[in-house]
Amino acid sequence: MKRNNRQIDTAARASGQSSANRQADLPNRQIPAMRPATPEDLASIEHWLKDEYDRAATGLGFWNNVNIIRNAAREGRLTVLQTQDSSSPVAFCVFGHGYASIDILEVHPAHRHQGHGRALARHCFNQARLAGAEDITVLCEPNTSVPFWKAIGFVDIDGGSADFIQLRMVLT
Repeated sequence: MKRNNRQIDTAARASGQSSANRQADLPNRQIPAMRPATPEDLASIEHWLKDEYDRAATGLGFWNNVNIIRNAAREGRLTVLQTQDSSSPVAFCVFGHGYASIDILEVHPAHRHQGHGRALARHCFNQARLAGAEDITVLCEPNTSVPFWKAIGFVDIDGGSADFIQLRMVLT
């Protein structure tokens, strides 16, 4: 489907990119939709997290946080990213109260390493700015997500522990 400049500019603003940068990505990349989660989205997310938990021998994943995710959905703090070719979300994020923190950001395993996490993170930064936040924090648990957050500009705000590391980004 061909997109006009108005659609490109709208998507660029939503993802935090300039329209020029977004246009350069168009031939190879889709413009994802980011929106508040619906009850159907929540059911899809729960299914994927449970499936991921059941398949993992490590017990890692966000299934153990499903009640946090459900509460966030009820409170309007659950945002999803959906691509044009997907019938359900491929990523989601749970904002902390006041949009000053990202409590959970998860990309479906089949859709990782395609830029969806970065796009959703940029969307979170924009939402935090709109809410008046001057900075945003993440608590990395497990700490395997630290390289992702540091690559997009977060820095340590304390030493953390063996279980988690807290990071912060000043919003400009």
